[in-house]
Amino acid sequence: MSLLKPHRVGYLTFMDFERSNAAGGSSALVAAVKAFAGAGIANRVIGLLDNDTAGRAALRTLERTDLPDSIRVVLLPDLPLAHQYPTVGPSGRSIQDVNAKAGSIELYFGADVLRDEQGGLTPVEWHGFDAAVRAWQGELRDKRLLQARFAEKLSRARADSSLLSSLDWTGMELVIDRLARAFTEPAGPATSGVGSQSSGAVGGYQTPRQTDGGLSGGT
Repeated sequence: MSLLKPHRVGYLTFMDFERSNAAGGSSALVAAVKAFAGAGIANRVIGLLDNDTAGRAALRTLERTDLPDSIRVVLLPDLPLAHQYPTVGPSGRSIQDVNAKAGSIELYFGADVLRDEQGGLTPVEWHGFDAAVRAWQGELRDKRLLQARFAEKLSRARADSSLLSSLDWTGMELVIDRLARAFTEPAGPATSGVGSQSSGAVGGYQTPRQTDGGLSGGT
């Protein structure tokens, strides 16, 4: 965020999963959000779920939870690149829309991170079927490699700001925008605190008059 939207630094705080040794993933996020609601946390909190089958299933589990207006749970936004993306499954390779089925945070790292040495996009592999949302769960191959590439990309951009315009930040800009709009968009109809769209994370948001804290993390 300090690279792309420096004016927003200080308005959001993120949970340090390494320092706290807290569990990540959709189930842990749901548990944390319920705990925050039960404890009456006053600060505004954003739960950010992956835009995938597991994230949508986790969001459904909150439909009967009475969350306060200070808590919003949203999905990562749809990504244009993901509308036609290479996938691998039992029936072979195909191009599919993987939004809402395989949108983990790594998918938002940028096409320059997702492409391999031959220029092909790292494919999504299909795994189990979730009966609750009636959809297959997809997962990017080589997530650790993609995370290392993204870390290198960040280091290069921090060392030379002229590279910012030549690198693909489309996904990260969408994520930041999702967080910034979490409390300005209408809450979902099922639960007052649940947003209509949402990665596996929890974050805190603050206004110039209010400092808020929370968690953040992904799968």
